[in-house]
Amino acid sequence: MSDQPVSLKSQFDKAVKQQQQLESGKIPFRSDDYSKTYKETLALFNSCRKLADRLGLFSRNESAEDISTSSIRYLSIDYHLAALLARPPPDEGPLDPSRRLSAVKSVIQSHIAFLTQLDAYKILLKSYSSKLQDALQSRENDADSLPDFRLLEGKDAVDRRAQKIEMFKLEKSLEQKIAAFNKAHPASENDTEDSSFDDETYRQVQFAQLGIYALKSFTALQNLAMEVELLRTMPPPPDPSTNPRPHSDDREASRSNTGYTTRLEQPVHQQPLLTKSGKVNRPFTIVSTRDQIAKNAFGTGQTLPTMSVEEYLEEEMKRGGIIEGGGEQSAKQESEDEDDMEAQDRKTLKAREWDEFTEANPKGSGNTINRG
Repeated sequence: MSDQPVSLKSQFDKAVKQQQQLESGKIPFRSDDYSKTYKETLALFNSCRKLADRLGLFSRNESAEDISTSSIRYLSIDYHLAALLARPPPDEGPLDPSRRLSAVKSVIQSHIAFLTQLDAYKILLKSYSSKLQDALQSRENDADSLPDFRLLEGKDAVDRRAQKIEMFKLEKSLEQKIAAFNKAHPASENDTEDSSFDDETYRQVQFAQLGIYALKSFTALQNLAMEVELLRTMPPPPDPSTNPRPHSDDREASRSNTGYTTRLEQPVHQQPLLTKSGKVNRPFTIVSTRDQIAKNAFGTGQTLPTMSVEEYLEEEMKRGGIIEGGGEQSAKQESEDEDDMEAQDRKTLKAREWDEFTEANPKGSGNTINRG
């Protein structure tokens, strides 16, 4: 049996499965099922975190080798919780910068808890561990202030590109390692009771999965840092209770009823189209029929072809716009018949006449009047 009660394992498995359903889009976002699944998954992850703390599964005084194989997967509780909180709740309503900023801070704190726990067990690579420490040390004197995770990015575009390539290659290598293990042991995924594989191999695969989550956390923190900066500059939404627009609308309505307006000229849409004498007061458009209006309203917005390509070519051929002949077939000469003696005689006679002409008229014997 595993070291944890069945409740922790069952709750964690159920929460991860429901989170995958939410991320896959199988459940409509604005549906009641989505809202119910979201709240239930959030409660399950919070319960898993409390159970893990109560059982004392992890301690800062231990190393990664001291963690039991069945407990390694529970190091990712904070990561899953952060990924779930990053998704907007279905009943959030219009965007409120202050409320969204509070939610983003909760996501950042969950990512920090996940990464610092991995760093305490020396699971993070040294380069990423140093980046995390630099970001955490960028906090102001207030311990509740957010770290400046923009420090995780490169100094310039070349450095950022090299960093993304490095993270991509590292993530792909870890995914290949996990895929190879799952292919060799398809029935042993998330099952530590199966003795058909080496325990150390399974531990390495679990640590590889945590490494993938860590890379995604670093990427998420960089994006969240930009979102925090944007939310802090957004103005708060207007308060409907203090909005004077209804009064002004009533005032404008009363003015329009009496014909009063602050404009120097009468609104165009209130003028009649024609006067009694037949004079045009305002611009208008003449349309053919009501069907033509409906056709334009539901049309494609562009002129469609009125004939096919075959019909067009046939019409051009009738007009004489297509020249027939030419090409390789027209360039072919008739093959000579060796038995046709008359044709051979004509060809020989023509060649003799050409030879006699060239002898009687040598090159350069033409117009010599203007020769210097």
